[in-house]
Amino acid sequence: MALAATTAPCAALAAPAASPAAVGNRRSHMLRASRPAQFTAVSSACRRGHRLSRTASLRIACSAAEGASAPAAAAAPATEAPVATASSDAELRFPPATSTIMVTGPTSYIGRNVVKQLVAQGFNTVSYSRPRAGAGGKLSTADIEKDFEGAECVFGQATSMEQISEAIASRPEGKKVDAMICCLASRGGGVEDSWLVDYQATVNCLNACIENDVKHFVLLSAICVQRPLLEFQRAKIVSEDLIRKAGAEGKITYSIVQPTAFFKSLAGQVERVMGGGP
Repeated sequence: MALAATTAPCAALAAPAASPAAVGNRRSHMLRASRPAQFTAVSSACRRGHRLSRTASLRIACSAAEGASAPAAAAAPATEAPVATASSDAELRFPPATSTIMVTGPTSYIGRNVVKQLVAQGFNTVSYSRPRAGAGGKLSTADIEKDFEGAECVFGQATSMEQISEAIASRPEGKKVDAMICCLASRGGGVEDSWLVDYQATVNCLNACIENDVKHFVLLSAICVQRPLLEFQRAKIVSEDLIRKAGAEGKITYSIVQPTAFFKSLAGQVERVMGGGP
């Protein structure tokens, strides 16, 4: 489970290339949602019946291929199978050697592994995190830069639409962001934190991508949102629905990864066993 959770966001980029599409003026179509609508959307999502699969350990939902019209994208159901990989860089929509991927929430357990996977695969990788990140802000900018060798580290607040948009817009020619992998997650799961991070910061990232013509948005969600009981799950549902809406309207293509829960300590035990340890 740990391996799937940490590699699936990267695998979501490994789709065959699609023909270029005219998806309209994205800058004039940023998503907006008021706080009361969040709760209405949660109730609506719950009524639709987010069903939990007892056998699936990972679910990936993807928008229609870039190049499909908005009505076609809206009519086509999201796929829920592992993303197919192309056989060569020439066939990839995002060839590692020429693609820039930004990761938000990179200091989380999965986010950290996503950054390292992207670097290992040869992507131009950009880590976007708070200047003081990690639990209790214990990681400094120097700590983060040292840990993410091979990646470019950019610092700011995803809770600020202005800061995340500027981080994308200010990229130099040849290093514009092609796709974003959003690994943001609230730590406490309380009401305020959930809506600030799992909803607002996530939607800020989505809107910043739309505003700056980023081609693809990958959200690391969780399979537990299919049967929401906690506030962070409800916040994630609203974010997912806004991402799907943007995809259906042709503003951006997306992948939503819903891994099952796993524990960091258990992941370490699995790695030891795979390495021949007890």
